[in-house]
Amino acid sequence: MKIYSTDRKEITTDALLEEYRGAHEVGVVRVGSSSLFFRSKLKQYAVPFSDIRRCYRRVMAVPAKMCCGSGEFEIENLVIESEQGEIAQIQLPGKKAAQILIAELREKMPQADFSAPKRDENGQLIPEGAV
Repeated sequence: MKIYSTDRKEITTDALLEEYRGAHEVGVVRVGSSSLFFRSKLKQYAVPFSDIRRCYRRVMAVPAKMCCGSGEFEIENLVIESEQGEIAQIQLPGKKAAQILIAELREKMPQADFSAPKRDENGQLIPEGAV
């Protein structure tokens, strides 16, 4: 199995493979002892916890039309950011899985920010440190 960094370079080592195999799995995400693993298409990626600056849930409402009427589905995503910006948006199996995953990540990464970035009334991101 090959494991890649987020800049698409192969970083497979025996220690990383052992950590991957022993990691707790939630959907396409695995939480290891020092890294967060996720699958995107056909590749496995690893992000060290020390590289993650912010981690939060993003819930997207998707309109749906069914035989009994219309409604919305809520799609849960885990967003991971580093100093350079957003690394990945990973779709999760549901709200309960997202809550379990965030709780587990809070224990592993006490230095990370678990709040979504602030937006103004027009939906534009407010730069950090701005009032």
